[in-house]
Amino acid sequence: MVFYSEGVVMSKQVRKSISALLVFALVLQVFAVTSVHAEGELEVQDKKITTKVGLNEIQLSWVEAASDSPEDLMYSIYMSDQANIDTVSNAEKNGTKIRDLQNGSSSFKVDNLTSGAKYYFNIVASDINSKIAYSMEEVSTLSSSAQAPSVTADDEANVIIGAKNTMEYSVNEGADWQDYDTTEPPIFNGNAAVWVRVKASNSESASQHKVLTFTENTETNSLDSLNLAKSKGDISGVLAALQNPNLGILLPQGFNLWSDDEKQSVAEFVTLINGSTGYVSKGQVQYALDIAIEPRSLFDSNDLLTVEQNITAYFGNLAYLPQVFGANTDESIQALYELGEKYTNLSSVEKQIFAYRIMFYAKRDGLPPHKIREQLDAILSTYSSINRVIDSGDMHNVLIDLRLIQKESTDYNNDPDTIEKMTTFSLDLDKIDPIEYETEQELAQWMIDHRPETGYADYQAIQETFDAFFNPVKDPLKELNTAKSEQNLKTVLLLIKQPEWLDLPEGFESLQSEEQEIVAQIVMTFIPSDYDYQSKGEVQYALRVGYEGLMAALQTDSLLFQQHLISFYSLVSQANQYISYPDTGGVQIVSQKYSKLSSVDKQLISYIAQRFSQDDDFAMKDAYVGYLMLLLQYPPINEPTTPEEMLGALQMIYGYQNSSEELTPYEKFPLDFSKLDTITENETKREQLAKWMIAKKPVGGYTSYEEIQKAFNAFFAPPSDPTTPGSSTGSGSGGGGSSTPVPTTKQEQIVVDVNGVNGTNLTKTPITRTTEANGVVKDLVKMTDMIAKQSVEKAKQLGTDTARIVIPDAKDAVSETRVEVPKTAVKELSDGSLKLEISTANAVISVPAKSIAGFDQELYFRIVPLKKESERKEIEDRAKKEQIIQQAAPNANVRVLARPVEIETNMQGREVTLTLPLGNSLPTETAARQQALSNLAVYIEHSDDTKELVRGKLVKLADSSEAIEFTVTKFSTFTLVSVDGLNAAQTANHPYIQGFGADFRPDAFVTRAQMAAMLARNLSGEAATASSTAASFADVAATHWAAKEIEEAQAAGIMNGLSSSVFGPEGSITRAQMATIAYRWLQKQEANAGATETASATPATSTTASAAFTDVPADLWAADAIAYVQSAGLMTGYQDGTFKPEGKLTRAEAVKVLNVLFKRTPLTGEAEPSFNDVPATHWAYADIEAAAQK
Repeated sequence: MVFYSEGVVMSKQVRKSISALLVFALVLQVFAVTSVHAEGELEVQDKKITTKVGLNEIQLSWVEAASDSPEDLMYSIYMSDQANIDTVSNAEKNGTKIRDLQNGSSSFKVDNLTSGAKYYFNIVASDINSKIAYSMEEVSTLSSSAQAPSVTADDEANVIIGAKNTMEYSVNEGADWQDYDTTEPPIFNGNAAVWVRVKASNSESASQHKVLTFTENTETNSLDSLNLAKSKGDISGVLAALQNPNLGILLPQGFNLWSDDEKQSVAEFVTLINGSTGYVSKGQVQYALDIAIEPRSLFDSNDLLTVEQNITAYFGNLAYLPQVFGANTDESIQALYELGEKYTNLSSVEKQIFAYRIMFYAKRDGLPPHKIREQLDAILSTYSSINRVIDSGDMHNVLIDLRLIQKESTDYNNDPDTIEKMTTFSLDLDKIDPIEYETEQELAQWMIDHRPETGYADYQAIQETFDAFFNPVKDPLKELNTAKSEQNLKTVLLLIKQPEWLDLPEGFESLQSEEQEIVAQIVMTFIPSDYDYQSKGEVQYALRVGYEGLMAALQTDSLLFQQHLISFYSLVSQANQYISYPDTGGVQIVSQKYSKLSSVDKQLISYIAQRFSQDDDFAMKDAYVGYLMLLLQYPPINEPTTPEEMLGALQMIYGYQNSSEELTPYEKFPLDFSKLDTITENETKREQLAKWMIAKKPVGGYTSYEEIQKAFNAFFAPPSDPTTPGSSTGSGSGGGGSSTPVPTTKQEQIVVDVNGVNGTNLTKTPITRTTEANGVVKDLVKMTDMIAKQSVEKAKQLGTDTARIVIPDAKDAVSETRVEVPKTAVKELSDGSLKLEISTANAVISVPAKSIAGFDQELYFRIVPLKKESERKEIEDRAKKEQIIQQAAPNANVRVLARPVEIETNMQGREVTLTLPLGNSLPTETAARQQALSNLAVYIEHSDDTKELVRGKLVKLADSSEAIEFTVTKFSTFTLVSVDGLNAAQTANHPYIQGFGADFRPDAFVTRAQMAAMLARNLSGEAATASSTAASFADVAATHWAAKEIEEAQAAGIMNGLSSSVFGPEGSITRAQMATIAYRWLQKQEANAGATETASATPATSTTASAAFTDVPADLWAADAIAYVQSAGLMTGYQDGTFKPEGKLTRAEAVKVLNVLFKRTPLTGEAEPSFNDVPATHWAYADIEAAAQK
C-alpha cells in the first residue's frame, strides 16, 4: 500500500494509473533539494564586440568563449537604446534579448533598425555553470542620406518612378547633374543610362547614385504581331510571336527542344483563350503561357502531396484569370475561372482523391506532358465530390467511381509489367461489389445521413462511415469493453464516435485525429482493464473527463486553462457518482483535494500545471495522469501546522520555481523563494523560517501571492531585528541584508451587470481587476457561453436586441481593458441575433449582430487609453504632418481633443461602431466651441500603418455629454482632432461621380474612361485647359463621351495611354494602375505646393514603412507606386500578404481611394441615399455620398 499526505490508502489499480508520471514529481523534488550549482570555468580571451554598420542593419562579431561544457554553451544577444547593459545582470534586466545562439556561433546580423540611430549591444555567454558578459558596444546605423534613392525606371513610359524635387539626375555618367522637376519630369527616349541621386544640402553631402536603364520600346509592335495572328487563328503565327525576343516573354528552359506537338499545344492555348480579343500587355501573354505550360511539371515528383500542391497552384491561377484579363473576357475565360473556383471549393480529402485519380490515370495511360492540362480540366469538369452531393443517386455514382479507382489502381500495381507503381489507394470499398442495387442506394443514403456537418475530414472518416454500414454496432457498450480489454485504441475511438450513441462534447469533432485518440486513450484506461463499463453513462462520464483534461492542456490563455482545469478536477472528484467499480476512491479523493485548496493555492497549481503543459517535453497524452499527479504532490501553503510541514511546502514550491524558470520561453515564477539557498546548511534558520511563515499566516490563510512573498521576504530583511515566532530567544535576523519586500500582483473580482438597450438587467459577468507590481491596473472581462446564453434568453423575454457590458472606472485608474468572448459564447450571441456593446469611460464599442454572425472564433477587444500628455502631444505632432490631413485642409492647424485610445481586436473586416466621448475637451466660449465642432474629425492610425480621417456623427451620451460616433472595419489608435478649415474645404466640393440612372453599380469594374473623367473633374482650371500638349489616341474618337476628360488627364501627366496611340477607354483599371495614378496625382499635388515650406519639409513620399507584398517584386513596373500609396494609407493589401496588382478595381473601391486624393472625408449624419443600389448599410455608402454631394 502507498500512503500520501492525507493518509488515504491508494489501491493497486489507482497507483498503476498515475505511476506513468511519477518521474514528473520526482524531478521537481530533486530541484527542491538541489538548488546550488557546482562552479565551473567559462572564459573569454577577448571580450570586444566588432561591428559592421549598414543603413538599417548591424553585423555583430565576437571571439568565441571557452567552456568546460561546450554542449551547454549559449550566446544571448541583448540590445538597448541606452548605455545600461554593461554587465550580465544589467543586460538581463535592462536589455532586449534579440536571439539565443548555440555554441559555434561568432556573428549575428541585427536588421530592421532605424537609419541614423544609436544602439547599444552586448553578448552574454552562458553554460550550465556560469555567465560572462562581453564589453558593451555603442554603434550607430548609417544616415539614410548616404544611400542611393529608391527610384525605378518605367521603361514603358520612359520616366523615373519615385523621383522628387530633392533629387538630381545625370545622363553622362555624372559629368553633369540636372535638378529633377516633378512638374516637368524628363522623358528618356531610346537607350539611356541615367544616374539619380539625392542633392547635397547644408547638412548632408549628396547621396550615392542609382543607375537606371531605359531601352527602346519594342514590345508594342511585337504584341501587335501576336494579336494579329491570334485574331486570324494562326497558331503558327502566334508561336512565332511568342518566340520573338522583342516580345520579352519568358519561355521555359529547353523550349526549342520540345516536339512540334508540344509547342503547338502551348500556342493553341494562347491563341484560343479569350476568343479573338487581343492581349493588352505582355503580362497577360505571360500569364496565359504559364497556365498552358504549368501542368507539364505536375508529376515531376512521385510524392502525392507534392502533386496535390502543384494541382492546387494550377487551378489557383485559373481562378485569377478574370482579374488578369479585365472586363473584356469571353466564355473561355469564364469556363476556366469556374473550374478554378470549383477546385478551390473542394475539401481537403476531395483534393487528395482528385490528385490520386489524375496521377493514376496519367501513369497508367502514359499521358504525354502536353495532354495533362486537357486531362485536368476534363476530369474536374465532371468531378462529383463526396462532401458536396446531396442526392443518393449522386452519392452512389461517387462511391462507384471511388471503388473503380481502387480496383483499377490495384490491378495496375499487381501487373508484373508495371515499372512505376502507385501508392495504394487509401480507401477499401470492395464490399460494394457483391451487394444489390437497392442496397447500394441504401449505402449511398447512409453516407449522406452520417456525413459530418463540415464534411468528411479525411480518408479515415470516409472509411469508418462506410464500414459502419456493413458492420452495424449492435451493442456498442459490449464492443467497447472488448476493445478496452484488448487495448484496441482505434476501435474505442470508432465506438465513441458511433452515431446516435454518445453525446460528444461540443468541439470534439473539430479536434485533430491525434487529439481525439488522446481522449479515447483516457476512456480506455480510466478504469482498469479487468473492469468493464456498466452503462453508457459511465462511458459518457469518462469521455467528458478525458476531453476536459485535453482541453486544459490545449489552452494558452491562463484563465481558460484554469477554467478547464477546475472542470477537470471537479469531474474526477465525482467519480463515485458515475462509475460503479469499487476502486474509484483514490482518484476521487485526489481530485477532492483541489476543492479544499485555498484560492491562492488553486491559482498557483493552475500556473504550475500550465507552465509544464507548455514544455516541449510535455506529451498531451499524459495530461490526465500528469494533472492528477501534480495535485497529489502539491503542498498547500495554507495547510501546514508544523514547521516540518511548512518547510516541506516551501521547498517543494521552490522546486516548482526552479523547474518552471528553466523552461523556454523564460517566465518569472509568481513567488521567489530563492533565498532558501542562503540557509541550506542552517537547520536552525530553516526551522525559524517555517515557524515564521506559520505565525505570519493571516486568519483564514494567505490569500494572495503578495501576502506570501511579503511574509517570506520579511524574515530575511525585517524592518527591525524580529523575535522569531515560536522562539524564546531574540535571534532570527535571518542573516541580514537590506532588500525590501518585492511588490507583487494583486487581483480582485468585480461583478457587473450585462444590460439590455433600456438598462434592464440581463445577467451578470465578472471582471478580474489586476494591479501589477508597478501600479498599472488592468481589467479582464470574460463573457462565457453561459453568460451569453443567459443574456440571449433574457433579451428574448424582454424584447431587446443588445447585450451591454458597462465597465466601471470611477477613479480613472484602469490602463487597459481586455474583453474576451469565447467562440461558444460568440455563437450564442450570433444565434440570438444580439448586438454586443462594451462601454468604458474612454470608448463605447458596438458590434452589430450582422458582424457577429458567422464569426467562427474567439472574439477579443483590447482598449488602452493614452492618458499621458506626452502621448497626446506625439499624436498631435504626427497628425500635423500627416499627408491625409494636409490634403483635406492644407497647412491647417490640428489640435487633439479628449483622450486618444488604442483599440485592438481580431474582428477585422467587419463593421464595428465606435463612440468616443469628447468630455470637457471643447472650448467653453460659444464661438470657439462651434468652430471646433464644425471642424471635428477622427484621425485614425491603423495597425497596418495606414491612416484615415473620418468626420463621424455628433451624438449625445446617457449623461447628456457629447461624443463622436463612427463605423470602422479595422483598428488601432483613434484620436479626436479639430482641423482648422476642414469644414470649409468640404463644402467647396463638387460632385465627381455619376450614376446609371438611379443606380451607381458599386461592384462594377471601373473603366479607364470613367477614371479619366473622375480625375479631370478634380483638376485645377489651369491643368484642365492644358490639353494642347496631350497625345491623340486612335481608339478615342472625338465624339467619345470622355474624349475631353481623357485629354485633360493625359495632358496633366496623371494618366497615360497603354501605348503612344492606344488608350483603351473601355478596359478595366487594375490595382497597380490605380496605385500609379494615385502616386502621380500626389506627386503633382506636392509639386504644386513645392513653393511652400510645408510641402518641401514634409513630403509624403517615404515608402520605408510599406508592406512587402509577396506578389509585388522589386522590379515590377508599379512597385514604387504601390509602396508609396500603401505607406500613405491610400491602398492596402490583403490578409494573405498580397496586393493583387493585376486585380480589377470596382467603382466603390475607386471612390474610396479618390476621396482621399480629392480631399473628401466620408459623409456623416442622416442623409437620403443618392443611389438605389447603395443603401446606408453599404460598406462604401459614406464615401460614395461624399463623392456625389453637391
